[in-house]
Amino acid sequence: MEGDIHGLDADLQAKTASLKLAHTRLENRTNRPGMDLCRDEVQYGLVNEVHQLEATIMALKQKLSEAQ
Repeated sequence: MEGDIHGLDADLQAKTASLKLAHTRLENRTNRPGMDLCRDEVQYGLVNEVHQLEATIMALKQKLSEAQ
């Protein structure tokens, strides 16, 4: 059981790092100097990626709290 908890914790940290990267990419794309704000396929993909990572992190946190 402790191995599962450590595994969930490691997965949670990995997903959190991925979420930070996705947020940074989205922020950089949104705040490009000299460029108009465009809502294209890439923008929607980044937003979708952020939402999926947030949902995954919430599920991992719930599993971790249940395991503890």
